[in-house]
Amino acid sequence: MSVNRYNHTKHKFDLLYASLCEIQKSLLDSTAKVAGFLLLATGWIATSTAARDFLKADELSRYIAVAALGGAFLFYALAAGKAHQASARTFELLIELDWHPQEYYVLRKVDWTTLILFVVGNLFLALLVGSLILSTGVGPQEVTRDDEDRFSVNLSFVPTRESTTDLLRGRLICDIRRCKE
Repeated sequence: MSVNRYNHTKHKFDLLYASLCEIQKSLLDSTAKVAGFLLLATGWIATSTAARDFLKADELSRYIAVAALGGAFLFYALAAGKAHQASARTFELLIELDWHPQEYYVLRKVDWTTLILFVVGNLFLALLVGSLILSTGVGPQEVTRDDEDRFSVNLSFVPTRESTTDLLRGRLICDIRRCKE
């Protein structure tokens, strides 16, 4: 093999391998960002009274939020699928080049298992966020409380006989009583 052909083939391999690495890195990065956003949205909706009140106030806003969430997830899934295709094509080009054995770069290829795990994992998170959004409009709209009623709550843990070595065995007793004035 001539020096020019050697350098040309090496250069092609370096470019293809760098592309394969970048595709894998970008897919992992975008998947982590989508998961982080979905976890953040879950926490925000679960803990923010203002967010729940906003979503509770208007049924249309809940449906728009869920539609936007679904559309964003669809775009993520399509982009992840395109990354899988680009990875597969780049891997094929590396095989055709036949510069190094496949074992050197096969772990950089985005396989079907990885793609499915990433997409399904984020799908579950998106469904969780969507169900939280939709559930803000379900149930009693306003809770009323009578200021005259006072209650005491006593929680106690009663171990069972076999719990001398296992602290998790026993019964949790909750005693709620109305306080006398």
